[in-house]
Amino acid sequence: MTELRKFKRAPSSLKVEMVYQGRCHPGCLGNISLSGALVHLDGDAAIGPGQLCLLRMPIPGVEKLPPLEIWCEAVHCGTLLAGIKFVDCGEETVRHLALLMEYMKGKPPELEDDLARIRAYLADYHG
Repeated sequence: MTELRKFKRAPSSLKVEMVYQGRCHPGCLGNISLSGALVHLDGDAAIGPGQLCLLRMPIPGVEKLPPLEIWCEAVHCGTLLAGIKFVDCGEETVRHLALLMEYMKGKPPELEDDLARIRAYLADYHG
């Protein structure tokens, strides 16, 4: 089968929250990319395909930053599982996602050393 995804997915077990219709639903990431994620929910959130929700997650190892919040659209949902795509991601959000994915690879982000590489990545990403 041919891979159709634009971005590589990083496996994760990071604790997150999905905010849907004003309620917080805890869970953890199954995987994440620069365009979306798979979220394992602790309980049924009753999120339907096409619904907007907010994904809230900490950036491990970077205490200076508040939790990352990304607006998402549910692509496919089950009782305890949600496949989401990110909507309205700005440059700063993409930079934080890149840091998060680096951390998940087992390389704690060193902000000062990685800034040039991340800027180049963002330049390629935004064309």
